[in-house]
Amino acid sequence: MPLHATPAAPLPFLDPDLPLPQRVAEWKALSSRYPFREEYVLKEMLAQREGVAVENIVLGNGCDEILALAAAAHLGAGAELVATEPTYFQITDYAEKLGATVRWVPFTRTMHHDLPAMAAAVGPKTKLVYVCNPDNPSGTMRPATRFGSLA
Repeated sequence: MPLHATPAAPLPFLDPDLPLPQRVAEWKALSSRYPFREEYVLKEMLAQREGVAVENIVLGNGCDEILALAAAAHLGAGAELVATEPTYFQITDYAEKLGATVRWVPFTRTMHHDLPAMAAAVGPKTKLVYVCNPDNPSGTMRPATRFGSLA
């Protein structure tokens, strides 16, 4: 059976002749607004919870945007990024495209970040240390209390 002939529930927002579900209709009036106020409220809440200044909180549409911003702000020709191999690759790709060098540190045999080895890999040209936690693709996680060796 061709994909277009597969029976499926109609999605009202795809067919202008079908009524919108009640919940979607309630939010329709708010859907074309920019979330400036809500973004600031969320940043204030996060800053208070984490004990940092509001200007130290950056929000984005998924991690790729945040990783691109971090790379653009801190990496370039001659800079270094320390990362575990394998890891979620976006920031390492950005680093290489910007001319930075990625200093790879292997996982431990239990597929965890080797935090002491990562700290030892930091050199004078290191601008970022990237720890994907929980890690992708391994799924392993380190509690926040274990990151003191990187501070």
